[in-house]
Amino acid sequence: MDSDHPITLHLYISYIKKLSAKYHDNVPLDPELLLLFLSEIINHFGLFDTKSLSEEKQQEFIQHLKHDLYK
Repeated sequence: MDSDHPITLHLYISYIKKLSAKYHDNVPLDPELLLLFLSEIINHFGLFDTKSLSEEKQQEFIQHLKHDLYK
């Protein structure tokens, strides 16, 4: 990632996709746990406030994240 530009949610997801493609080592990951983990990271670094969402909206956010990562 470029340290001269602020990190956005879109840039972060793009970065994770690049890392995944480059460093995939065939270690099986639980996709649901990975998405929850990424959601926590996104919230922690202030890229998107997932904690203020209702349970339904949190699930929608996870589905959008899943779509963006695996499209």
